[in-house]
Amino acid sequence: MQNKYKYDLVDNILGITNNADPQEIGNKNKAKLGGTFKHSYAYDDLNRLVYASGKAKQASYSMQMTFGRMSEPLTKVQKVDSTKTAQSYDFTYKYEDSNHPTAPTQIGHEHYTYDANGNPTLVENDWKAKGKPGDGYLMVEVDGVPYWTDAIGQIPYALNEYRNEFRKSKNSEFAAGRTLELGQQFGNGSLWNLLFPSPDTSNSYDNAMIKRAIDWAKNRYSLSPVRTSNGGYEIGVVRKDYSPANMRVYTIKKNKQ
Repeated sequence: MQNKYKYDLVDNILGITNNADPQEIGNKNKAKLGGTFKHSYAYDDLNRLVYASGKAKQASYSMQMTFGRMSEPLTKVQKVDSTKTAQSYDFTYKYEDSNHPTAPTQIGHEHYTYDANGNPTLVENDWKAKGKPGDGYLMVEVDGVPYWTDAIGQIPYALNEYRNEFRKSKNSEFAAGRTLELGQQFGNGSLWNLLFPSPDTSNSYDNAMIKRAIDWAKNRYSLSPVRTSNGGYEIGVVRKDYSPANMRVYTIKKNKQ
């Protein structure tokens, strides 16, 4: 390893470069581990990391963060070109606990609650969470056994995620594909999939229910001008009169081994 570091005037690290070639140290590195890499970092006026990028072998990434008035993270977005150890993500941080204004109540799909001392007491992933928009009005059947959607989670997840992706991209097909992709990636409800991705592309029940909900959502939501808080207009997602009955609940049989 031959790391070289670059700093700014207040000793923030601006870059790390390694020019070591594993081929040149064959006797000491028979497995040919390591190799060249380069990382770059940028900071705002308060010395908060707001941008990072890097490349190692065939993998490259870029990451951006934004912060609020109290230096609480607001967004964290990472884009990865090609790697097996990390994946792209787009996290939004929410702060909805007035007793702990700088403690996030939601990061991406993870929800957090805190005790009086500010210690986390619950971390819940909304993949299996009870709540709108599927709660209370739809029942599905799997091998003859009925389940409410708030018990299985795929339909509430798919509808909420589709709306979020549709709102950001303004592209229905992109939102549909992204919703299914995230469902496959985080099917077990763990953010460890960011580091050790194991997407579930073969689970016919989970993925089929997500796909059915997406198809319904594409008819339920559309783009339209909506009034903003300052009196102007912007393109937003609006709900159309499309009944949940049109989802046409059906039975999915398990694959025979």
